[in-house]
Amino acid sequence: MAIVKSAEEEVRLASQQVLDNLDQAILEKIAELNATIKNEHGLAPLRELGEAVKTYLSALEQIRKLRSA
Repeated sequence: MAIVKSAEEEVRLASQQVLDNLDQAILEKIAELNATIKNEHGLAPLRELGEAVKTYLSALEQIRKLRSA
């Protein structure tokens, strides 16, 4: 638990928590896709799963850029 000194700091901490939660959710989705990919043998489904992984990785990259800004 953090002690908030100003409204600006409160917003920053809340934003950080949202980004952390979103980061974790995306990592969980990537792990789920990874498990699905391991069991999939069809080319078309693998392409779709690969595109989904790329989308999540792109979102993860954007979140991490926001976090470091």
